[in-house]
Amino acid sequence: QNSPFGDAFDRYDLAMGCEHIASFLDALNNWYIRRSRSRFWAADNDPRALQSKQDAFDTLYTVLTTLSRVAAPMLPLLADEIHDRLVGGDSVHLASWPDSAELPDDPELVEDMDRVREICSSALAVRDAERLRIRLPLRTLTVAGPDLARLDGYRDLIAEELNVKNVVLTDDVGHFGSFVLRPIGAVVGPALGGDTQEVMAGARAGDWMLNDDGTVTVAEHTLTEDQFEFGLEAADVEGAAQPLPGARSVVHLDTDVDDELRAEGRARDLIRLVQ
Repeated sequence: QNSPFGDAFDRYDLAMGCEHIASFLDALNNWYIRRSRSRFWAADNDPRALQSKQDAFDTLYTVLTTLSRVAAPMLPLLADEIHDRLVGGDSVHLASWPDSAELPDDPELVEDMDRVREICSSALAVRDAERLRIRLPLRTLTVAGPDLARLDGYRDLIAEELNVKNVVLTDDVGHFGSFVLRPIGAVVGPALGGDTQEVMAGARAGDWMLNDDGTVTVAEHTLTEDQFEFGLEAADVEGAAQPLPGARSVVHLDTDVDDELRAEGRARDLIRLVQ
């Protein structure tokens, strides 16, 4: 039962338990289900597609039935309704609490997919800031950071999600700029009092260090993750860039739109209207 849900409930921290469930539902709905639509809609006359379709439904069934048991203490009626429709029989409140040790576990896959989602989220934020609608194709997305070779197999997924022609993975972060630390004054001030200005000055001077646990040490003070944010001091390169969470990687979009890309974007808009 060593899951984030179980740990939160063991501490009677229902607010954190709700937060974990909401975050999980967001990932399930806006990532797994949305990205698996082609599998759910696959034709039954292709054996490989049919097997993939069955696997997708089996996975979703397992997730929903497990989630109904996890959410039952906080959503008793809704969880019972979901459980009844999917499983039947006794009430969900008579079912055993799920044991995460009995479920398939692939930490590397989870970590890789979390990084892919972070890349896509940051790149979409760049698109939004540059007012480049998602149906307008772009030429290249570059992701710079350490240990990106393991994401090579997800290039096509990233390209499709962001509507870009090419995805480049590199370790040359410095080509796109340098990370800057921005302490959040409204949070740091009450916590540090008179030392706040010293921390602000240290951040401006670049006198800070990112720790392995996600905290930052600046001017001999340790800031937790809710007390700061990272920015990117952009280098003189074409396009637009944004740091990923953790200040170790950056995404860069080639924002130059030529006539070919513009025409393809208009075609996508037309197809969307027809649909």
